[in-house]
Amino acid sequence: MLKQLFNKEQILKALTTKDIWRWKILDQYGNAESAAEAIVRNWNVNGLSIKGLDVKIIKGKKVYIPESLEDALAIRLVDRYLRRIYKVRQSDRSRMIKQVITLLQDPGSFTFIRLDISQCYESIIFEVVLNKLRKDLILSPDCINILESIGSIAQAQGNSGLLRGLSISATLAELYLEKLDKEISNNKNITYMARYVDDIIIFIPDVYAAQANDDIDSALEMLDLISNKDKSSSYKVDVVNESIELLGYSLSSSSSISKSSKKKNPNLVTVKISKRKLNKIKTRIVLSFLEYKKDQNFKILKDRIYFLSTLSVVKKGRNGDLLAGNAYNYFHASDSDCLKKIDGFYFKTLQELRFNLSSAQQSDLKKISFYGNAKNNKIMKVTKNKTIRLKQAWINE
Repeated sequence: MLKQLFNKEQILKALTTKDIWRWKILDQYGNAESAAEAIVRNWNVNGLSIKGLDVKIIKGKKVYIPESLEDALAIRLVDRYLRRIYKVRQSDRSRMIKQVITLLQDPGSFTFIRLDISQCYESIIFEVVLNKLRKDLILSPDCINILESIGSIAQAQGNSGLLRGLSISATLAELYLEKLDKEISNNKNITYMARYVDDIIIFIPDVYAAQANDDIDSALEMLDLISNKDKSSSYKVDVVNESIELLGYSLSSSSSISKSSKKKNPNLVTVKISKRKLNKIKTRIVLSFLEYKKDQNFKILKDRIYFLSTLSVVKKGRNGDLLAGNAYNYFHASDSDCLKKIDGFYFKTLQELRFNLSSAQQSDLKKISFYGNAKNNKIMKVTKNKTIRLKQAWINE
């Protein structure tokens, strides 16, 4: 069994540069090692349990945040142990998109059904998931105690579901929804099924489309879940001018008939970055300029825009670095011309009088191109501390 330790070594592994900035660790403790030692002493004296959770309303939903560094790290360590023991893995977003593109190329008569689980976290009863973990007798008493204290706080606040904002909630949701994945996948009429968090995509023959929604609703009801009809949609593969929005992409297909044989060739598939994601990039551009208006730090502004337009290394690995950025996040996009529109928006924004940029500064910033940097896979080498500082402009978007 995996050791589930709450010691200095594990704390230092779990500690991030964001923690150092957010909890002012250097000001309070001097360094990370001193902070880890102090946290262990605190746990030894007061025990391992969550003392309190702050609540914020973000986009109309309650989001829970640990009140202290000790609580944040305790939850994070339980989450790590839970994921390793139960082998919890979130679906591979890139692989899922690739599979959907392949399915869209099929010239047959098929329908995609995309659905969203309504109030997913809130609908999964925390105590039900916790009871399963107790019965399995795999998690250590310390881990169970931490989870029980989270449940007690939630109940005291009138919340019986999983708490949004806590890393552990995503893991517990994945464990619970494994039953749903099996139930839908076992339906012999369904050709393909994939789920990314609470977003489900199903590929079925047209002749089964009418029955499919009832079968899916029945599978959800078994777990006391329902679909959000407002966010659910269907897409017929062979219908022109329809598109499906999925994981930051907008995908559409059109039939192709061979002139010589008059047989259907594989469908032509167009993959674009979704409007919602493009608007997110635009928002971050504006927030970067608004931050400049306050601090008048042109170098940071330039770095922020370059950071937004390029790739960055999230994590180094033996088999290659994990990257983030437009060229990586949307490399499946066959039509990246939409980034040219981002360039147009960006150039117009930097010319706005309210930002009071000189002609020389504007010319300097115009050298940065979102389309060009994505096309050429430009990478920005930036430290974790600087990454945190750059992201501060849009951290509360």
